Amino acid sequence: MQKKTAQARREALTRERIGNAPHPCLGYGPGNEQLWLQSDLCNITLTTEKIQTSPPARVRDPDVVFPANYQYGIGPREQRLLMEDLPTVRMQQQTCQLDPLRPDYEDEANRAFHLETRSKSQMARLLDLKNADAGGIAFENRRRIVEAFGEPGKKNDTGRTEVQGTSPLVSQPTSINIQTLVAILTYRIRNLWAHVDHFRRDIHNRRNLQLLLHQRAVLLRYLKRTGRARYNALLPRLGIESEAVEGEVNLFRSLFSRMDANPNSGKKGRRKLK
Repeated sequence: MQKKTAQARREALTRERIGNAPHPCLGYGPGNEQLWLQSDLCNITLTTEKIQTSPPARVRDPDVVFPANYQYGIGPREQRLLMEDLPTVRMQQQTCQLDPLRPDYEDEANRAFHLETRSKSQMARLLDLKNADAGGIAFENRRRIVEAFGEPGKKNDTGRTEVQGTSPLVSQPTSINIQTLVAILTYRIRNLWAHVDHFRRDIHNRRNLQLLLHQRAVLLRYLKRTGRARYNALLPRLGIESEAVEGEVNLFRSLFSRMDANPNSGKKGRRKLK
């Protein structure tokens, strides 16, 4: 009886430890969601809900609705060039070709002004991130991650191949910014987890998710060994607890077995993972 009692207690402690363990994909434990909401990665990345509810941009022209977020990697300099400088130059070019002595000079000038305003409105709608697909939003998020987690003074020198989506597993990643790679991998892991959590029959992407988790663990292990201060400072910026990335991260045994065993989670009729 004592042996059975001790065994039952060990099993209860194991279940409690597994239940309170940080999520291997989300990076935080139950009830600790504020760690992600207060992280830099959460604040700089955009989701569909954030884009649709973004406040309007600063009004520079009452006749044109300027987008709050631009796609195609357009920054403040390009915005000023496309939405202010070039329309002004085109407007001046059209008005300079008109004869000010003609009686319809004012009407032609107003017509040119309205045409230029309409072109500016069309350009603003074209560049608005609200009209982008998932690939456009992912491109903008990768650009923001590179800018936020990159080395100061080197905006574009932070592992360009990772930004383009070819993330090779390197054994000695000393020539690239590891913090940027880990941030991009965390962003990809969260996106893939949202997909896998919704489509439980997508067994193939479970394997891809496990590979991304392993690749991030390798990079974080290297960073912890070579720069402990950078490692400790990076985890809060990503919204990750140290227990979620240290040790063996086996997604199949720790997470999907519990997820498939729960009949109330996800859609009905899911195929269980054996």
